[in-house]
Amino acid sequence: MGWATPVYVAAQVEYRLTEQCGHDEDLEEDLVLPTADLPVPAPGGDLRWAGDGLAEVGLVPGRPVDPAAARLLMDGRHPGTGERLVVRKRHVHPAAKLPAAPLAAAVTEAARAAGGSAEELLRTVKVVARFARATRGLARDDGHALPVTDADTIAAAAGLALEDLYEAGELERARRASGWRIEVGLRGVDVVLDLPKSISLAYALADPATAAIIEASWLEAVGEAVDALQTWCAYGMAGHHGGGRTARRVETSGLLGWTVLHRTARPVPDPSGRPHPGDPHLHVHICLAHLARGTDGKWRTIAAGGKDLHRHARAANELAEARLREKLITRLGARFTREPGEAWELDGIPPGCARPSPAATSRCAWPPDPAPPPACARPPPCAPPAPSPPR
Repeated sequence: MGWATPVYVAAQVEYRLTEQCGHDEDLEEDLVLPTADLPVPAPGGDLRWAGDGLAEVGLVPGRPVDPAAARLLMDGRHPGTGERLVVRKRHVHPAAKLPAAPLAAAVTEAARAAGGSAEELLRTVKVVARFARATRGLARDDGHALPVTDADTIAAAAGLALEDLYEAGELERARRASGWRIEVGLRGVDVVLDLPKSISLAYALADPATAAIIEASWLEAVGEAVDALQTWCAYGMAGHHGGGRTARRVETSGLLGWTVLHRTARPVPDPSGRPHPGDPHLHVHICLAHLARGTDGKWRTIAAGGKDLHRHARAANELAEARLREKLITRLGARFTREPGEAWELDGIPPGCARPSPAATSRCAWPPDPAPPPACARPPPCAPPAPSPPR
């Protein structure tokens, strides 16, 4: 069916640099894994560079992935020189914020006592805008917090002292952390291309020569899907977007990323709780860095903040499946049947055997991605720098 996962934090990148399927390597030794008779991976492993934009940084599609280079790409850096190519969005660290409610109430009361509005009390456009942002945040969430630097500015304009509104320890901690920042920008997107269970079963049960044809055909089809994603999504935007203005689309030299081939689903416990090997589940993760070089020579983020990769994930999957069916029909004489509302399944596999496993329907062959903090719907922040020693 195809889906996409945003990659925000370094731990997610590490997941996508592993060649294991889930935790197969952690299972008990006496279990016989279904991958035992599958083809031996191609020399260099199952991680291969993908995307025409790799030429901009001296990498070649189809070659084995250098994990260090992949980490740099996902961090928006040149894999050869470490040069920063795109700047990821940064936010004020939560430790450098204060609850907005006490300050908003104090400003409102001070304005009432002065016989005017908060806007009249705060006077300057910049301070009024900061206060309005804080009040909008409170309207959405009673626990909204604002940067301590904004709080200082608003309080000074209103003739207030933050020391009268917040506990000394809370205020001191926020001011000490006022220079801390966390990176919240997108590192990349993982587009997963999936296959009907019948093809994975045929792949697992076939003789080595036939299985090798299926795998090679699938990887060719994935390559065609990457080409399509480049046509659809490998663009940047120049200029301001919003407020009645529209950014200009800039074409690029192509995507930069890698593919990861997985042959089984993640292991799941059986009814007794004993680990059960992952079912045959042939699928590929296309891990794409959130950057590309435009035809104007500038590096930019891509696909409308990555959104277009999510929108086109299913189309890419459908294309890859269709191309694989054509190759298997031509090369192996395969036949496919489709029931109304169902996927195209390979003939000869009993319907009961072709049901997806619980692990396959969990939509990922890796452990779940780190959950974003509920307060800001973003991944966990980087560790803040150590406070400077007292002088």
